[in-house]
Amino acid sequence: MNDGAARALLDYRRITGWARREWAEQSMLMSYEHLEEPDHELAALLESFHELGEDTLGYQYVEFYRRNNMVLPGDDPSQPAFFFSHDMNHVLAGYEPSAIDEISLSAFLMAAADTDANWMMLLTSLAAYEAGFLTSEAFEGKRQYLLARARRKPSLKHSAEGRNAQLTSLNSIT
Repeated sequence: MNDGAARALLDYRRITGWARREWAEQSMLMSYEHLEEPDHELAALLESFHELGEDTLGYQYVEFYRRNNMVLPGDDPSQPAFFFSHDMNHVLAGYEPSAIDEISLSAFLMAAADTDANWMMLLTSLAAYEAGFLTSEAFEGKRQYLLARARRKPSLKHSAEGRNAQLTSLNSIT
């Protein structure tokens, strides 16, 4: 069983390699697809976005990292071009890096553009947060997250009203 899961994970990584390149920030792809060691100049450049002012996307991008105690791309050498783009989508759409918000962001992007890469992102989110398939040293997958959440019977109306309030406050910044 474990050997089968390990082979499935290798196959998954092979298949999603093209999708990760498509999801990545294209202007960063050549230099920052993968880094062997941290690139502090890239991290410093991204950190400088915070100086642009509170009502800018750059400022909000850095705040997202600070609020969630995350390391900026560059200081973390793991796929900076991908995470720059992915986390910028979090900021633009108003989703945090939680299990339900990762699934929601993937569904949002899938609805915005019905592409093979976005389908793969949605399936990846479901695999990571519902099936617990993508567990590694750096990330612990979740099992039956949505099922457990459904058992608590959250109010969809309340959830939608909360999301609308977040988007309204974000729109007032612009």
